[in-house]
Amino acid sequence: MARIEVFKDMAVPVADVWEALADLGSHRAWMWDARSIRFVGAQTRGVGTRLEVETAVGPFHTRDVLEVTGWEEGRSITVTHRGLVRGKGVLTVLGRVTHVRVVWEEQ
Repeated sequence: MARIEVFKDMAVPVADVWEALADLGSHRAWMWDARSIRFVGAQTRGVGTRLEVETAVGPFHTRDVLEVTGWEEGRSITVTHRGLVRGKGVLTVLGRVTHVRVVWEEQ
């Protein structure tokens, strides 16, 4: 299985970064391939949250079902892809008070 990892370093307060990342419905604003994000059910954060994400890369479009399978408040969110795309992704916030590294790992 292929694995990718990307990261971004920022001089931003850790709490602000986590607040933005924990707002799963807003991820479309920075996920360049996401066309829409829709919650499946009433839950919008934490383990068990499910989202339907429509993505497009060039002429290829898919609806991917994501389930949050790990949630460490202030630190990481793990999602499992349960649609056509299969695998696991982990979004991790590392850093001190005002210097942050956000890491996205995908398998």
